[in-house]
Amino acid sequence: MQKKSFILKICWEISTKIDFILLFFLSLYLYFLLKIYIMKNYFVIIFVACSTFVCGQSLKVFYDGEQVADTIEIAVNPTVETKCYIDITNISMDTVSIMWAAELSLIPNAIVSFCAFGECADMNNGHNGGPQDAYYVQPGETIDKNHSSGGIYLTYIPNEAVGTSYMEFTFSNEEDPSDKVSFVFKFVSSVTRICNPNRQTVNLFRTYPNPASSTIYIQYELHDKTTQEVQLVLHSLTGSVIKTIPVNAFENTIKIDVKDMAQGIYFCSLKINGVISSSRKIIITK
Repeated sequence: MQKKSFILKICWEISTKIDFILLFFLSLYLYFLLKIYIMKNYFVIIFVACSTFVCGQSLKVFYDGEQVADTIEIAVNPTVETKCYIDITNISMDTVSIMWAAELSLIPNAIVSFCAFGECADMNNGHNGGPQDAYYVQPGETIDKNHSSGGIYLTYIPNEAVGTSYMEFTFSNEEDPSDKVSFVFKFVSSVTRICNPNRQTVNLFRTYPNPASSTIYIQYELHDKTTQEVQLVLHSLTGSVIKTIPVNAFENTIKIDVKDMAQGIYFCSLKINGVISSSRKIIITK
């Protein structure tokens, strides 16, 4: 009887120790699971913080396939219109509402327009601002020239002026103005870049009245009266052609009816043999 009781006691002690060992390993297993879960969440939190506050801003700007660090310098022909597209990517994990602003320093006679997210602005009066409404960009989305919004681009027309124009642009998060990216367009036009054979063929090119509401007159004088093909082209800020009018090289004035044109800012260009020789900004009022 005593022997049986002793055996039962031994079995009980072994069973208790086994339960304790199992409970220990179970607790250890649960501890490691909890630790992995906490570390995983810490990693996500740290990653988000790093992406937003340490590793960079929400937006990255690219030009010609390269990320823009500070200044985009472009050598231009003083007689040729230059259009530059930029790409903007939202690298954050949140939707960003983008606003833009600009500061300009232009050489005399130069004309600039800037289009972003389907809206265009006349930049020739030191314009500082952007569209009325912010544009929402989804996480990972890139705004490029093929985007449904029309992309982001700048049109620069030196109008035969020689010198350097500066345009500083800032794109920012509407909800967090400190989350922004800035860069500068630097356009350098010089006589060494002049390769337009039509440059010396125009003695005069001006528009009046400007602004106009119903009729505008284009006065011109061509040095070479034997020029084969001369056209007057009216186009919008976005570059869309509104009207194309043949020009008689032996005359000097064209009358254009603008009553059917919407109020806004347009460009009038004189094309000689398919090449823009001179451009002027015109304003239509109603």
